[in-house]
Amino acid sequence: MNSYTSASKKKLFRILIYTIISLLIFISVDRGMFYILRNFVINWYNSNLVRTIDDNLKNSGPADIIIMGTSRAYRAINPKLLEKLENKKVRMEAFAGRNIKYNYFFYKKYREHFPPPEYVIYGTDYFMFNSYSRSDALLSLGVLKMGKSFFNSKENSGDSSILFGKISLLFKMKPQFDEFLVNFLNFLNKKFIYSSSFKWKKVTKIISNSQKPPKWHKFSYRMSPGPEGKYLIKLLDRLSKDKVKVLILTLPDYIGTYESQIQKKIYLKDLKHLTRQYNNIRILDFNRPEKFHLENSKLFFNGGWGKVSSHLNVSGANKFTIKLHKGLTI
Repeated sequence: MNSYTSASKKKLFRILIYTIISLLIFISVDRGMFYILRNFVINWYNSNLVRTIDDNLKNSGPADIIIMGTSRAYRAINPKLLEKLENKKVRMEAFAGRNIKYNYFFYKKYREHFPPPEYVIYGTDYFMFNSYSRSDALLSLGVLKMGKSFFNSKENSGDSSILFGKISLLFKMKPQFDEFLVNFLNFLNKKFIYSSSFKWKKVTKIISNSQKPPKWHKFSYRMSPGPEGKYLIKLLDRLSKDKVKVLILTLPDYIGTYESQIQKKIYLKDLKHLTRQYNNIRILDFNRPEKFHLENSKLFFNGGWGKVSSHLNVSGANKFTIKLHKGLTI
């Protein structure tokens, strides 16, 4: 019995030693790979993306109308058509990853070069107070300093609540590395934000075979301020001070997405509450079946039941831009 107990203890001791050694090897490899990747990412960002906005502004000149927002605003408004309808110069500043913080600092940078525009059109999102501006977008403004501190920021790190996230730095910083990979590939394909090829691109694709399922995932609305909501107030304050006419838009969603957003009334009420003190702001709610053809799948290229957002294709953008033009003239 004693010899059996002694052998069991030795076996458990060996397992413990092997586990500790394996854990130490894992941590060493994890830390080594993290520091190598982190330094590469920092050097690449600082070499390629920092403060590219200044040259872009100098080359493009001032605008009468600035369109702000994320990819949904970018896809919803045809800037060339709006220029033709309004006979005013339009700057399309909306793009994927350009959330509230980006828009505030962009406007500050714009005002360093030019007088205020006549209009700012801000296309909002149902998920806008739950989103962060992309690091490449902030770097292009010179707002974000890409250094070691960026990888220590809680708002940029992944889920460290699970055990693996507490042990592995690579896992904890996965969001930054994933974002870097997207930016790097876009850069290689000349799709980066302020490359010379950045312009409004038509999407002709349509939604096909979209059928309403018996059950689907539904999305609640996150109230302001969220991670970047404070910058919306700063932006609205500055626009009010500059006497800029501001249109806050709710953008059309495909009917499946529309029916997946179960707190749209709270979303609209939140926008009205945030803008109530400004007399230079109008809210135009286009995300309603009576205001736009949300059920027409030929006007959208993605979205559906169980999806939090959708985007208009070129046909939808042209129809929406005409409606927006009418809203500007009211």
